[in-house]
Amino acid sequence: MVPAPGAPEVGEQREGMRVDRLDGAAVRAWARAAARDLDEARGSIDLLNVFPVPDGDTGTNLSLTVAQGADEVDALPGPATAPEAMRAFARGALLGARGSSGVILSQFLLGLSRGLAQGVPGLPDAAREPDAADGVSAGGLALAGALDAAQAAARTAVAKPVEGTILTAATAAARAARAAAGEGADLAATATAALAGASDALARTPDDLDVLRSAGVVDAGASGLVVLLGSLVGVITGQRPTTVLGHHVREARGDGDGADVHDVPGTEPTDGCAAGADGEFEVMFLLEAATDIAADLSARLQALGESVAVVGGPDVWQAHVHTDDPAGAIAAGGLGRRRQVTVRHLGVHAHAQSHVHPQARGGRRTGLGLVVGTGAPGLVAELARVGAVVMVHADEPATTAGVLRAVVDSAAPDVLVLPGSPSAGAAARAVTGTARARGRQTVHVVEADDDVRVTAGLAAALAAVPDVGAVAPPDVTAAVAAVARAVGAVRTAEVTAAEDPADVRRVVDALLSPGGEVLTVLRGARAADGTLDALTAALVDHVAAAHPGVDVVVLEGGQAEPLLALGAE
Repeated sequence: MVPAPGAPEVGEQREGMRVDRLDGAAVRAWARAAARDLDEARGSIDLLNVFPVPDGDTGTNLSLTVAQGADEVDALPGPATAPEAMRAFARGALLGARGSSGVILSQFLLGLSRGLAQGVPGLPDAAREPDAADGVSAGGLALAGALDAAQAAARTAVAKPVEGTILTAATAAARAARAAAGEGADLAATATAALAGASDALARTPDDLDVLRSAGVVDAGASGLVVLLGSLVGVITGQRPTTVLGHHVREARGDGDGADVHDVPGTEPTDGCAAGADGEFEVMFLLEAATDIAADLSARLQALGESVAVVGGPDVWQAHVHTDDPAGAIAAGGLGRRRQVTVRHLGVHAHAQSHVHPQARGGRRTGLGLVVGTGAPGLVAELARVGAVVMVHADEPATTAGVLRAVVDSAAPDVLVLPGSPSAGAAARAVTGTARARGRQTVHVVEADDDVRVTAGLAAALAAVPDVGAVAPPDVTAAVAAVARAVGAVRTAEVTAAEDPADVRRVVDALLSPGGEVLTVLRGARAADGTLDALTAALVDHVAAAHPGVDVVVLEGGQAEPLLALGAE
């Protein structure tokens, strides 16, 4: 049968249509609507962000997390049941999670997915019934049960749950939904009750957290959940609800009676150590393992920092921690294969985030973004401190998805990428068109395919743009060209084993024979027998004697190989 002109296809959900069952098509529509609504609201939510770190990016993080979840749903090959569509939504959000708020939200969606798939003990069989088009769908009772599973899952995401946050709003939403469904409410009324419960909890978040009360704002993460549930209500009822965020954002901006959040002592995004801050760096990575490593990994990360969240399973987990020891946090992930490892300095990130149009905190920054790849754990902290989004090459070659994530996280219209490995260089070059199409970002890739060239390129970048990430150079093309010249002028060599000092001297002489002013020495993982120290001392002494005009810069890279990486410039 051919549908009438303008009629929806089977499995299609259109705005303005009311649905009585949450089926696969409705979940697809919800994912798209939530991505749209959070993208629109992210700047407003960013303005509310003072906890746990006042870095003004919670709305952006939630938007990017949900957007990847929606992409995963869109990639489903055909009609799907509600649990199948929710599983795709949750997995995409897990893989794309940004920040602690994104990690928690991805676990909320995962719990919702499991709740829809498994049902909830005590609910009647009518809560699960076949749907002609999509297999299994959900009514009000099933949605209420799934929301309860979602809030419980979200609480397991964090090592130390804090009230007055997204967790409180999720619990309130589930409680309100269960009460409504228990009284016979249909799907629309149950979803609307959940939204009302979360909204009420959102308004009360300053009662639970002193930092929110002092700043005169509600919690940013809880605000994002309200938007997400509002999107669900809009899909089910066919009408987009109004939210309470507008009032709270006006208060945060100082347009109402409340104080400007950025004028409240203790909430200034300065050095990452303001009120609520709990570590100098944010470390995130995906971990693939054949066994459940969540508890072990969480314990390891708790020993190194705060804001610990480990979510996912059964074969892939997303980990998040704020820590002063990024190399240690990355090493803690040695329980499986690590990928998509990224590190940011929270204080520098907050400083750069403040250089955004004042009425659009969720918009693009004005500075030149910097993405740097490295396989040297010892360099990670310093690379992040200068403002780079650091991609750490751990157990897997770099991918286009990983590079694109780092580029997007830089939040700058122009992004300079120093890849740090050949695979990352290839991935970065493949990303250039995608980044421009998706985020209106221009990616400039400089062929810095090893750690020594990365350090040279970084020095040139900082010379051209001292406040990288916050201030744009007057001529981006000229700045990138200067970095490329600096990288191209570097000559490199490697010492791959504990060679005789005479062999090391010959390597150095060959490297410096064309001339040079600086010799960079990047030391690998320290040998227990002191060989590395002996080779380094012999190298430094030889350069002083045979090449007196050359300065030697020794850096602790800690890379697995080579033993010594050398660069002359």
